[in-house]
Amino acid sequence: MNENITDLSQGLQRVIQRISENPEISYSNREVSQMFKDLHYLELETIQRISIFIELFAVYYHIMRTNLWDLPRAIGKKDVALWLNSEFDYFKNQSVEDIQRNFKYPDINNFNELTSEEKKELKKILEESANMTLEFFKEIYHFNHNFRTVYNKYKHVMSEFTGVYGIDKERHNIQSHVYVRQKDIDKKNNPQYSVYVIPLSTETIQYFDKIARCVYTLLLFLLDNQLLSFANEGKDFIPRNLLSPEKGKQQRIIQITEKITSYCAPNLQSVLKVNPSSDAELQRKMNEAINTDHLYVMHKDILDIEFLKDSQITRSVDSETAENIQKAIPGADFEIVDVASASEGWSTYRLIDATILKVRNVLIKALRLSSFDEKGNPTYNVQTQTIFGVVPAKSVLGKQSAPFTQEELSTSLIAPDMKFEAVQEPWNKYVLVDGTEIEIKTVLGTVSKTNKYGPYGEPIYLTKASFNFKTNIPSNLRKA
Repeated sequence: MNENITDLSQGLQRVIQRISENPEISYSNREVSQMFKDLHYLELETIQRISIFIELFAVYYHIMRTNLWDLPRAIGKKDVALWLNSEFDYFKNQSVEDIQRNFKYPDINNFNELTSEEKKELKKILEESANMTLEFFKEIYHFNHNFRTVYNKYKHVMSEFTGVYGIDKERHNIQSHVYVRQKDIDKKNNPQYSVYVIPLSTETIQYFDKIARCVYTLLLFLLDNQLLSFANEGKDFIPRNLLSPEKGKQQRIIQITEKITSYCAPNLQSVLKVNPSSDAELQRKMNEAINTDHLYVMHKDILDIEFLKDSQITRSVDSETAENIQKAIPGADFEIVDVASASEGWSTYRLIDATILKVRNVLIKALRLSSFDEKGNPTYNVQTQTIFGVVPAKSVLGKQSAPFTQEELSTSLIAPDMKFEAVQEPWNKYVLVDGTEIEIKTVLGTVSKTNKYGPYGEPIYLTKASFNFKTNIPSNLRKA
């Protein structure tokens, strides 16, 4: 879609340049006429792509605020169009409170680490973001309302006559519009015609770009907040992406949220590595199908338990470098510092049912802020990922549970607040590339056992943990 908008803008500039080189050129010139015709089709294709993107966003938004677990089926449903119009109306009529609920905004009062003034300040920032998010929705609704007929018409009908253009020789101005003709039948069976006139101009292209960015931004926020909700087991968290009219607010959010230790913001992605099959006959069939059809249909679920035994699931850190992040945040008043070396161990606990539970917070990177403490030391905001592991005793193994929702899991407790004893709670040591040493100790808070079991019969526990950290900062980084 970005490519369409870029091509549209560059194409219009080429036409303008071509005519400026010869202002007396005739409107019937075949070369210029074909250039305009190509741009007219490209403009209609841009409208189509934006409209499809809006439909995709509407599907995700509807499912995530109604029943997230229907998402895999919803994408392939034939009846999606039946409720799309009502979802677009929801875009227009929803309130700020709806935005805060649908995008998983937190209850600020649950962050006990913050002072009353900090809570008040953070609440205001979140309200500003919700209001701006609502304005994005209204912009998207307005585009969809105005261009949906054009989109549907272009999707099903390819007209040879897309538009006309004119050259004002006195003013050296170009006038070009795309015309889309729509025929409707009224209640008395009389034809009624409407003609949609779409200008081909720099302002219109900029408008298309604005709408595409609105949709992309909201879809990114929606998905990221849902993933954070999963990672925090439904607990309150501060969204990583917020809209703010003031650039300085982002720095203030970092300063406030670094005090909160009751939620995690992981920056990891899951990767499923499928090992090649050792079945020679299967390999022969697969190679034969791919050579002839460029496709092989495996009649087996890739997430089947038996299949997963021969594959491998890993988690890898997002490879985005500190340099790229710095470029993405112009004028950012902090420096992202990577980890140079690490010495890590597990905080290990023995539960009352003989299960061994392991937990640790892994340091991903640190943000060295521009502020200093009273001793002249720079302040850091650390980004960590909490990892839990369970080594169950054979006596507690069970049968894998049927698929369940997060809500069902949270209400399936059979042993809340289990007793446990600490086996070890080591300090994990990290050395940053700027020479700063950071030590982190993870401490288990509470453990609750559910009646659910994982793929290999291991019981599923709900856990809460916190971590303490201390720093040793080299003298060259201290403020004199």
